[in-house]
Amino acid sequence: MEKIHGLIDAPFTPFHPNGEVNYEPIPAYADLLARNGLKGVFINGSSGEGYMLTEQERMLLAEAWVKAVPAHFKVIVHVGSTCVKSSRRLAEHAQQIGAW
Repeated sequence: MEKIHGLIDAPFTPFHPNGEVNYEPIPAYADLLARNGLKGVFINGSSGEGYMLTEQERMLLAEAWVKAVPAHFKVIVHVGSTCVKSSRRLAEHAQQIGAW
């Protein structure tokens, strides 16, 4: 198993004032973290408000992060849920989009 050497961040999920997820800042957020020497992110966990998001929002957020990060930057996706079937769908999706 590959190990992460260095720091990873558990970033907050950006929201619009109306409570909808704001995906627009993610590329700049990813760039800032990479420029500051971080090696990856852990998204959709408690710092990322994952439990407050729908399954679709969690998937779109994972896609946005995977798309935004530079090569060799790790995106770890929290897939836990109170529903086993949902966790499985989230895990399969994370694998399909190339999350670490």
